[in-house]
Amino acid sequence: MSYHPITLQRIDPETEQWINMLHLHAIQVNRAGGGESFSAGREQFHPRMTFDLRYTQYLEALRWNLSEYRLLYHGMAFNITDYDDFMEQHLTVRLTGEAYD
Repeated sequence: MSYHPITLQRIDPETEQWINMLHLHAIQVNRAGGGESFSAGREQFHPRMTFDLRYTQYLEALRWNLSEYRLLYHGMAFNITDYDDFMEQHLTVRLTGEAYD
């Protein structure tokens, strides 16, 4: 089984800078589609990925405040769009993120 290193960041409301909060290893990373946008005169594709993580109480902070956090994976930043603690069993958490520039 291979693990995928990710970094969870939170935005500082005073400085508006991203601060590293946790360094984790995803159990599994999977592509979940993506979306397109038109910006700066060009079309851009934003891949959507799922990140399966072992549950830790530190992830609870994300649950109701997704917009304050993002993930870094392979040098790409992902807005977190969904948090799923399956049946609230506190075994694994699936985070869905969409990459952006």
